[in-house]
Amino acid sequence: MAGVHYRPSLRTVTDARLRSLEAEEKTLAYALVQASSAASTMALARLGKEAQARVLDAALDLLDLAHPELLVDDTDSPARTRKYELSVQRAAIDVASPELSIAPPEGAAPHLAHGTRRVAFGSGYASSGGAFVEGRARLVLHDTLDPSAGMPALASLEAFEATVRAYPKPRSVELERLTFVRIEKLALLGTLDGGASYRFFLGGDRVRDRGCAGCFVSKLEGGGGVAGAIVPGAVLFARANVTVEAGSGLAGIDGSAIRLGLGPSGGVRLDLGERLRAQGEARLVWLPGSLGAWTAEASFETRLTLGPTSAIGFFVRRTWSTADIGLSTFLYF
Repeated sequence: MAGVHYRPSLRTVTDARLRSLEAEEKTLAYALVQASSAASTMALARLGKEAQARVLDAALDLLDLAHPELLVDDTDSPARTRKYELSVQRAAIDVASPELSIAPPEGAAPHLAHGTRRVAFGSGYASSGGAFVEGRARLVLHDTLDPSAGMPALASLEAFEATVRAYPKPRSVELERLTFVRIEKLALLGTLDGGASYRFFLGGDRVRDRGCAGCFVSKLEGGGGVAGAIVPGAVLFARANVTVEAGSGLAGIDGSAIRLGLGPSGGVRLDLGERLRAQGEARLVWLPGSLGAWTAEASFETRLTLGPTSAIGFFVRRTWSTADIGLSTFLYF
């Protein structure tokens, strides 16, 4: 009979092996991956046989994780030579590798994930234009506030999304944001994902600050930084960002329609139970050579998952000169 079975990935297995080690053993496992040294050899020899086996098992998994080519070809390389050396050391220890018991992560099965397409309808109030109704449509895939079942909780990948607002008084319809691609990842320090946290955005956005009172501009943005879990369910992050914007009516560098933005951002992402998530962020941007040398923005958004196909969300956003607030219903299909 067909069914759904969980098979942990190499990353999950490696993470489980590392969690079974003491702090000094974990440090040694990472050191053994790089190259043989007198210090690491002596540190390994001081351990009992069971501990040596655990450390070498973890080091071999770390090596495969860092060099996936070792699993698919036999080309000579420094990594393959190091794997051979560690394998010889491991084979000399007459201790069986401990059996790992890895339970399926709760709610992580891909078949439980929400649909890749999303539409949203809502209303709100903007200090720059009054009451509005808003519609959003996204082709793919996921952001960190969407239902998390079967999806990475701390990563976003969105493409081809448009947000349109209609203001009854005065009667107008505006394109608020256009996303060609947006990628974001919070890689927690102290984990296997603990590299750089990053963000990338390519699309268009509406600017409301001293450089323009409502221009729609083309926008390219990138940023990198760090993230860490302070308590369960709370992740703090900080990034340095670079932004390039261009659009008619924008008071940019030396009076041109192009401006460069540089500056820090920081925020917190919260898991407030199984269905409720929130994220807040503040940004400060230096605009060299542009009218109004600085701009700033703060935002907060929370979303309550009603099921795999629906959610409701609330957001508030404050820029240098305007404020928005709104409520939306999200549908996934």
